[in-house]
Amino acid sequence: MNVALYSPEEVSVELRRKVSPWTIRKLAREKKIEHTRVEHGKILFTEAQVKAFLESCVRLADSAPEVESEALAFQGTSRSRRARAGAATV
Repeated sequence: MNVALYSPEEVSVELRRKVSPWTIRKLAREKKIEHTRVEHGKILFTEAQVKAFLESCVRLADSAPEVESEALAFQGTSRSRRARAGAATV
């Protein structure tokens, strides 16, 4: 039985580069993505493992709370908020 195995780079291309190969490897090392290890500890993925990961991402996105994106866009970073707060007290 031949099972196609995909490298983190190939998985990244399949995901349209939305997730970098480095992140895919990191998630595999943290056991957040099922994977297969072959000689020299190389991390590879079967098609079923990639599909399972994608389905878990969709489930997480569906269960995420709604956020007002317009409000978040104008808040800035924590650094810029501190700078504005400091400027307001001067």
